[in-house]
Amino acid sequence: MSLSVLTPEEQVLSALERISSLKIPSCAVHVAMSELSPDNRGYRQLEIVSRLFEPLLSHTQSRLFLLSNNDFLLLIAYPVLSMINDTLERIFSLFADDIYFSKSKSKEFSRIFFLDKQERALREMLHVEKADVPVKEIPLKNKIPMVMTKELTPDILEKLLYDIEQTNPFDFMRRQSVIRFDKNATNEEVFQEFYTNITDIQNTFAPDLNLSSNKPLFNLLKETLDARMMKGLFDLKLISYPKLISLNMNTDTVLSPLFEKFIKTIKSKLLIEFQLSDIFHHFELFEKVCRKLRENDIQYAIDDVGINEFELLNLESFDVPYIKIRWSDKWKGKEQKEQLSNFISKHSTIQFVLTHCSSGNAVLFGCKVGIRLFQGSFIDELCARMTKEKCTFGQECSLSECMVRRAVLSGALRNRCVHQPHLDIYMPLKEG
Repeated sequence: MSLSVLTPEEQVLSALERISSLKIPSCAVHVAMSELSPDNRGYRQLEIVSRLFEPLLSHTQSRLFLLSNNDFLLLIAYPVLSMINDTLERIFSLFADDIYFSKSKSKEFSRIFFLDKQERALREMLHVEKADVPVKEIPLKNKIPMVMTKELTPDILEKLLYDIEQTNPFDFMRRQSVIRFDKNATNEEVFQEFYTNITDIQNTFAPDLNLSSNKPLFNLLKETLDARMMKGLFDLKLISYPKLISLNMNTDTVLSPLFEKFIKTIKSKLLIEFQLSDIFHHFELFEKVCRKLRENDIQYAIDDVGINEFELLNLESFDVPYIKIRWSDKWKGKEQKEQLSNFISKHSTIQFVLTHCSSGNAVLFGCKVGIRLFQGSFIDELCARMTKEKCTFGQECSLSECMVRRAVLSGALRNRCVHQPHLDIYMPLKEG
């Protein structure tokens, strides 16, 4: 008896049937690797692009397919547009010099299909992809592995949590400064965000595991990581503590007995950040958590809001002190400036933070629309430059080494710094 093997396109169509029956918000993201020049669509390039999808796969209910012609297609439930756009921007930046982008395009390099309105167009596209002459096939021994072939089960989660428990919690903890730039060109550190890098955890312990395939178990994992981080912060010994520490947490974590103990012992004031998707899924619980935080004089924030999600925010019902907006390099037109400026001016009591600032253009843009708080790799670099400049031993390390040592909270990387007090102290940035 012969067994028929489904093509990737048939696998996608089968998955589409299941998603359609659930009637949940979902979309498909298509990246046309087959349109690129041959040098840019080999095994190595496919592997890199698959890795760029990992943050989306780690934080959402999604599945990635490699089509017959080596295009990528991602099916995602409850999509977060800011994360999708950020991923597509990263992929585009890898191939921006490809000849494809200098000629008339036969089709878009990347495209998002919203399944409630564009499922038919997606199905038609899949039939075309299947009929196309495929690009040169990758040899079987080098075939890119299907990303996240395992689903999260109770047994796998139990082993994963055991493996995490055996490690130093500081191995996966990082921090970033949030800086305020005032109109008179002065600047100050407003708070530091401490966070557990879940992508690093996945790459270390379970690179082939679809962490978000089981939402309840994934939430349990996140709550366990929150608890691990809080326990780690009990033992944290910095030379100088920031005035305000920001932590990204689940709503359930804030209601736990461990959090009660944590807020009584932490040496800094706290700001708790919540993901927009978690708020929408459990709004009543979010309101309860916010009341508890206010009673304990703890501030809170909505994290990772995209420009297309502004219309979803009824800020009168949220009563939130901080909102973090994710920067995009595509925000160069008058339309985005007006949209952001109008939104910010209508909510003058809220402090907006522009995150993922990768260049000075982000800071300049933010200042023009009324944002004063900034976070991201560009801010990390500025802080490291000032640290090196004012450190007696600054010539003994590179800028990248200083950035890494400032980002970690403990361990061998930090210990290589010969003047650790400077790692914990904010050095005001030079004007201009």
